Amino acid sequence: IGVKLDGLETVKGLMAKMIDDLKTQQADEHEKHEQCKTEIASNEREARSRQSEANEADRQITALEGHLAELKEELAELRTQISDTHVALKRAGEERQAENHEFQQVIADQKATQVVLKQALERLKEFYEKGSFLSYHKGGHEQAKPGEPSSPAPSSGLKYEQNKAAVGVLEMLEKVLQDSHKAQQQAVQEEQASEDAYAELVANTNSMLDALAASVNEKTELQAKAKADLLDARQDLVSANEAMEELHEAGKALHMQCDFILRNYDVRQTARQEEIEAIQQAIGILNGAKM
Repeated sequence: IGVKLDGLETVKGLMAKMIDDLKTQQADEHEKHEQCKTEIASNEREARSRQSEANEADRQITALEGHLAELKEELAELRTQISDTHVALKRAGEERQAENHEFQQVIADQKATQVVLKQALERLKEFYEKGSFLSYHKGGHEQAKPGEPSSPAPSSGLKYEQNKAAVGVLEMLEKVLQDSHKAQQQAVQEEQASEDAYAELVANTNSMLDALAASVNEKTELQAKAKADLLDARQDLVSANEAMEELHEAGKALHMQCDFILRNYDVRQTARQEEIEAIQQAIGILNGAKM
């Protein structure tokens, strides 16, 4: 009986060790199961975060590329405006120069006309303001010498008289001279008005060119910043994609390690627990046996 009891105790000891081993397996498998769930969840969470970063970087790239295209178009338009404005200003300067040249010619012509008119008026006045043609020629007509017969008086109808149209001619010349002075004065006024208008045009054009240049500088700075931001966004996209690739590979390795455990965990835990209970029942039976 002692031998039998020793053998029975040995069997029960082995069975108890089986239970301990099964419980250890249960605990180890449970720990592995929880670790797999945690690591897979962390991997997926990190992958989603990286995917979000990649999406945001892609969105920024699209927005920045659109912004740069707009800035490029706007800068081209501004530079065209600046070029056209310089051309217009140059043309206005040439036109102003031509107008001034024409003005100088008009003034020169009027002054020359006035000189001629004044000379003609002075000559006519010199003549007509004197008493008579004979008076005018006094000393120029030979007088009869003493003892010589004098020239006979003009016959009837041949008596000399000044031209009655002379007064009208003088008035007309005066009128033409006055008109010349008025034309000169009007030309001076028009020249001054044109010069003032040109000066205002130059001032306004320069102000507009300053504003256009400032806008070009501003948009050029925005363009440089957008290009730098685009480089950063593209680098962020590359980094996010590389991180996602690494996470994908890590996820594949995790699933290779964990999928079997995760899929069969409940079944294996239940089966192992049933085995433990069966062994425990068997020990109970052995403990109740009478030898």
